[in-house]
Amino acid sequence: MNKLTQHIVPYRFWPSTLIRRWIERRSGGEVISGPFLGMKYVKTSVCSEYEPKLLGTYELELNTVFKQLISHEFQTIVDVGAAEGYYAVGLARQYTDCHVIAFEANEYGRELLEQMALLNGVRDRMRIRGFCDAKSLAGALLDSGRTLVIMDVEGGEKLLLDPVMVPELLDAHIIVEIHDFVDSELGKLILHRFKDSHHIQDISIKERSLNDYPFEIPALAEMLFLKCAIIIAAGSI
Repeated sequence: MNKLTQHIVPYRFWPSTLIRRWIERRSGGEVISGPFLGMKYVKTSVCSEYEPKLLGTYELELNTVFKQLISHEFQTIVDVGAAEGYYAVGLARQYTDCHVIAFEANEYGRELLEQMALLNGVRDRMRIRGFCDAKSLAGALLDSGRTLVIMDVEGGEKLLLDPVMVPELLDAHIIVEIHDFVDSELGKLILHRFKDSHHIQDISIKERSLNDYPFEIPALAEMLFLKCAIIIAAGSI
């Protein structure tokens, strides 16, 4: 064994790994804060970080928005890019009389979504579908009543959020993550399309701190793993 390999720390002892395992144990397999408090969770996630979802700090900036929307009696929720179901299942638990249509192109994501829906007793109100194009989105919104659309599709919003192709969008509440790294003008384009039909709120990412954790951080973890802890809370590793 040479001097280099003598100093390689096994992955299971990396600070970020220790913090992750500690969070998983602390949560007991349920979301421990935020609007989806108490939601049972599968053992992993797809296309995003797992631990922030257990913490309830995933996309923390939206927590206030979902609390504000609770007074709306949505009849249908359409989640495009649903992954394993953080929003699809979480909102199905919140709106007990609504139906959820969840689009997820990733087959493993759909399997996890199925498990999440069963774990939380909402499978009977959920339709799980694959890849979403404009035609399938229009079909999901047809005669959907009071509707909330959630969309996170890595730039695909340019094609999907088009009220010319999908006029039903004009009557829906919409929460969309704009991916300006795909097209720097994308945000302006979406704004222009809906400026006359919707009240638009721009929500920016805020800097994370240890105060975002829903429980007190042990002193040792705070001293040794400060950066790792903040990054994990943010869900941006």
